[in-house]
Amino acid sequence: MQQTNNDTLSVSTYIFFDVGKHRLGLSLQYVQEIIQPLPYFSVPDTHDYLKGFIRLRDEVIPLIDLPKLIQVESNSHNPEDQKYIICKIDRQTVAFDIHQIHDFVDLKLDHIQKSSSNTIGSSTIASMEYMMDDHSILLLNPDQIHRLVTELNRQVRQRQIK
Repeated sequence: MQQTNNDTLSVSTYIFFDVGKHRLGLSLQYVQEIIQPLPYFSVPDTHDYLKGFIRLRDEVIPLIDLPKLIQVESNSHNPEDQKYIICKIDRQTVAFDIHQIHDFVDLKLDHIQKSSSNTIGSSTIASMEYMMDDHSILLLNPDQIHRLVTELNRQVRQRQIK
């Protein structure tokens, strides 16, 4: 978080990106880097939201399929614009598959509020939203998403054991 010159207005930097027709935001405090998509390998007995794993500089990283998580057709974007956002969540590195990067924006914290509609599709993915003049942008909560996918994977594995 940064303070402006007059110390009366706080701002925080977010990256805005698209998944399908949804414009979403993610705090830069989580973002390590943005990369071109890499080959990934799938793992049996995992939930569909876990697309697979990528290898980045000798680290194996789970790849979360945000389009599937928010129930967006994967053919609804230009594949050349697709990116992976590499995030650090606690001590875990996670990659989010997204459709298109837009802007890095300094958001005025007084325009960020608790989200009234924190779901897209059937998934809770955001806890805050940025209020713009004519619409709002959901600000992802990567901790929530990571916990959701981890729990769904645990449930899938338990069903396979039974």
